[in-house]
Amino acid sequence: MPTFASNPTSNSVAFDWLAFDWSFAIMDVIPTFDKIAMLRHFQLVEEGQFVGIFCYIVDIMTTLGSVYNFNPQTTPQVELYSPDGATLVSFTNMTNVSTGVYKYLHQTLLGQQKGIYTGRFKAINGTMTGLSEELALFKVTEQ
Repeated sequence: MPTFASNPTSNSVAFDWLAFDWSFAIMDVIPTFDKIAMLRHFQLVEEGQFVGIFCYIVDIMTTLGSVYNFNPQTTPQVELYSPDGATLVSFTNMTNVSTGVYKYLHQTLLGQQKGIYTGRFKAINGTMTGLSEELALFKVTEQ
């Protein structure tokens, strides 16, 4: 059974440079993934329509108690699965919409299998790879 995406639990906050002294400025910091998530609501889509799939890259490790979106070193990718579990789209790059926010626009087809389509997100930052669990992304319904 797929996990349905939920709403965000906290607001994004910019990195707080005032929390650190000058020595922090000379260190190379690679953000650590807290999560790769789909924060928009599950969508119903009629066959033949486009559906926008968004993912958010979030870091909470650099400034304790704060979260912020960031762009990882490589473009995040999405993989889509049809209701029967077959791979519909292998990992493919998403488009950057704003800092830490990525979108993939998927065209459903007339006569396409009806039901819940799931997917996973993947992003790489330095030596760290983030891979989301499989999420229910949208449901294709009759036109």
